[in-house]
Formats: sequence, C-alpha cells, structure tokens
Amino acid sequence: MIANDCKLDILQLGERFGSVTEVMNILAQHPEWDKAPRRLKLSMLDRAMKEVNSQADHLSPQHWRGDVNVRHVSLQTAWSRGRRIVEEEYPKAIAVLESAELTYPPIDFLAPGGTLLFDAPLPQDDLDESLESFTFPLPVSPDLPEISGEVDITEMEGHARCQTDREIQTEIEEELGILSDLPQEKGGIERTLTINGQSVHKSRILAMYGKYRKSVSSTDRLKRVQQLERYTSKLEPQANPLTGALTEESFVMIHDPVATLLCSEKRLWLCLGEVNSIRYDGQPVDRLVHSLLSEPAVSLRTTGELFLTIQREHSRFLGGARYESHVPNPGKSCFIAEGPKVNDITDLEHWSLLAVVSKTEAYVYQLKGNYDTFCYECEVATNYMKDQSLRGGCQVGTIPLSQLDWLKQKLKEVTVIRHDFNFDCQNWVMAAIQALKDHGGIIAPGTTERKVRAEMEEEKERWEVADDILFERLFP
Repeated sequence: MIANDCKLDILQLGERFGSVTEVMNILAQHPEWDKAPRRLKLSMLDRAMKEVNSQADHLSPQHWRGDVNVRHVSLQTAWSRGRRIVEEEYPKAIAVLESAELTYPPIDFLAPGGTLLFDAPLPQDDLDESLESFTFPLPVSPDLPEISGEVDITEMEGHARCQTDREIQTEIEEELGILSDLPQEKGGIERTLTINGQSVHKSRILAMYGKYRKSVSSTDRLKRVQQLERYTSKLEPQANPLTGALTEESFVMIHDPVATLLCSEKRLWLCLGEVNSIRYDGQPVDRLVHSLLSEPAVSLRTTGELFLTIQREHSRFLGGARYESHVPNPGKSCFIAEGPKVNDITDLEHWSLLAVVSKTEAYVYQLKGNYDTFCYECEVATNYMKDQSLRGGCQVGTIPLSQLDWLKQKLKEVTVIRHDFNFDCQNWVMAAIQALKDHGGIIAPGTTERKVRAEMEEEKERWEVADDILFERLFP
C-alpha cells in the first residue's frame, strides 16, 4: 500500500486493491501462513556444533581458566624455546649459535658485539638528553662575568643565592604582569553572541530569526521527512524594477519594528508592532521593497500594542491585525482555547472561551462535566500559557473590560443539553459565539463555524509538530 499521498488516482487504487485480492486468495489456500510476524532467534554454535552460551561474549575474570601467574615465567625459557624453533626452521643457524657461545666474552642481547650497549660510545649525531646540562634564563647584569661553553649548575645556583628576596619578588611580579596582559586562549566553540551589550545563546538567536519564517510542510509522509514544502513555487521579489537592486534602506523585513497613528472615534492611537508576516500576491516572502507596500497585492501582518495618546485611558490589543485594512476595537480579545481530548470515542478536544487580559491573566468561560452532568462555569486563570493542556486557539473578537460581568451573565443563557451524545463543549462554544454575534459589537465580522473549525484544526496540527501556537505568537 502507499503512504498518505494526497494525489491518489483511480488507477493506483485499482492496482492496490488487485494486490490485496491476490493476498487474500493465497491466505485462503494456506491459512497456516496467516500468522503475526515473529522474531527469528538463532543460537550461536561452536566448531563442535554445540550451543554457545549467551554470556560467552561477556567474560569476567572469574570465568578465565588460563594460567596468568607471571612468577613461573622465565626469560631463559622463552629464549631456549625460540632458539629450538629457529634451529628447526633454519638448520644452518645451529653452527652459528654454537660458535657464538664459545667466544669470550660470550655474546648476549645487551652485548651483541662483545661490548655492553650502555657502555658503547654514541655517534656524533646521537645525543643523550639525560647527559645534557640544565639551562636556566639568567638576568642580564653588567656585574656578571661572561659565560661561555657549558653552563655549570653549581655556579648558577651560587649566583641565584646572591640575589636578594626583594629582587626575586620584583622579577616574579613583572613576569606575572606580562602573562596577565596576554590574551587568554579559550578552548572549544563560543556558544553565545553579544547583541546590544547582552550575551545571547546562538540557539535562541536562530529561533528568533526563524520564528516567523515557517513553511507549510508537505502532506506526503516521505516528502515531510525530507523537509520539503507543500508548495514548491515561492515568489520572492529580488529587485524592484523602479528602484533597482535591494539595499538595506529600501526594503522591509520580518522582525522589523513598525509604528503608525490611527484615528478612531475622534481619538488618536499610537500603534507599535513587529512585522511577523509579509505576503506579496498571496505568497509569503521574507522581504519587500518599500515602493511595493502601497500596492493592493501586498499585505503585512504584525503583532503589537495600541496606546491611546490621552493618558486617562488606554487599552492593549493582543491579537494580530492588518493595520492597513482592519483595526480592532479597544478592549480585551476573545479567543477559543483548545485543550486535551475529553472523549476518546468521539476524538474531540475540549474547547473554552477566553477573554485575555494580559500574558498571564484570562477569564475562562467553559462547559464542564460529562454528557449527563454538563454545567457552565466561569473562572479566572493565572499563567494560563504554562498550562500543559493548552494546544492552541483562535481569535473571534474583542470585548471591553467593563463588559466582562455582562459576558458572564450572557453566557449563562446559552442552552446546555444533557443526556445527548451529539452535544459537547464544542457545540456549546459555537452556540455562545452565535449568541454574542447576534448581540453585535463583539464577534469579528466574517466569523463562521466553518472558519473557526478550520483554524482550530490548523492550530492542532501546529501543536502536534511542536510549532508555536496562537498564544505563543501573540506573546513571544
């Protein structure tokens, strides 16, 4: 059979079904072949065709049966045995060895020419390092006599005793000062880089660089293992025909800071953000020239904050926004959060509504219990991003902070159905979104059940491959 290939055609399917039919016919004729795969285990045999114990390759000293006592070993015995072997292999050596024994002094290993090796004079090019005189650096002083030839150790030691302790201490301090000024050699490879005066690990720098440079992996298993993208054609404009080649001042890149002013309800808002997505004609790119930003085919997606210019009131925008086309109302963002599976039979994940106040605080509106004990519950979650069961989310709208109490009472009116296997927490969340959508002003336009489920499924896939989820992208 084939892997999860998304382009399976009828011809391939027919060939695979034909192969399966042949296998079924063979197994019907030979049912004894229809068994689960088993591991073939063969024992090791020696030359006598006897089974070798499995511990034979893990011998310890207690299993050794040989004689390892070295006190019974004599060099004379080894020499005599070796001589007999030589005489058997080369008979002419018998007369040579016997004549060597009759010479005086007799020939042995240490005196092959009749003279001991350690008493023989050394050649001119062979120097014995053990007989060389020790040399030490002597301080240059006009009072010292000129030294020529070989250095005498006793004379040098006598001169060293003449120096006072103060002079020796001064020389040592000078040498240590010179060594401290030398650059210290560090072994290994540096793991950090200095950025803006701070030491940052290289792995973190690479993670920051590639955070928003994600590519959609292929749906084919073999291509996904090869880290191939789903869409191979990627458009990246290298140069603008109007301005020429790209320079550092002529294009915008991912991670670049952005700032703009917005006017909403007769109020000025200062928008500060960071570019995390650039698309040109629907295709993701890493950079884009400034002259193309005004074209309708270009879209930038940023994550940032909105600050009201008047200090008496301010609000924070937690979701991503396209500043050129959509500006969210000031207030707290509403999300759908996805948790672990609550039913292995239906293979459903737990959904809940979140009103995110900050990176650590959120109001959670959810349905708890089983199909016969469902009940509505509201609670305040702290450090919700550290929850191990959080698997992603989807932004559906915004709500002012002053209406959170109203939201709590409004969601109580959403119908809860018990003793019905077709009703679950996901149905309750979609019913709550529809109720808020009918009220108006909270749910973002264009929010549909099909769109929400598609985004939640995409978040689930990102979580399964250890990619960043919505909340991690909003609060890096």
